[in-house]
Amino acid sequence: MHYAVLLGGLLLGLVAGTFLGITTPVLSTLMTGMPAVAILLPMVVELAVYGLVAGVGRRQRRLVPIWSLLLAMAAGRIALGLVVALLGPLIGLKAEPVAYVVASVVTGLPGIAVQVAVIPLLLVRGRLERSVAQA
Repeated sequence: MHYAVLLGGLLLGLVAGTFLGITTPVLSTLMTGMPAVAILLPMVVELAVYGLVAGVGRRQRRLVPIWSLLLAMAAGRIALGLVVALLGPLIGLKAEPVAYVVASVVTGLPGIAVQVAVIPLLLVRGRLERSVAQA
């Protein structure tokens, strides 16, 4: 889910990135049961912020893709912590927000590393393929 949302934000902009961030986890929960309903709301907010910030960074601020990507990942994790802090008790999450975010970063480090390595390469490949097709 994270790859699609981050790529959507980078390639399509903030509206499409935010839309993907909201709909992707909801559809995944409906189709596969994952993420679990208990963590769906925090994940929706996290991914929506990923798509929004990636789109703003890349399209509005003209940042280099890697910086847009890293900024989106940081903002998404901050949003995750805020949702857990503010709404966690209401939705049944008994996690301490900072510990929740740290755990999500630590367990997600392999995925984060792959995203940072692969997503910029996908963007470069897409640009090269478009330039070859137009030539």
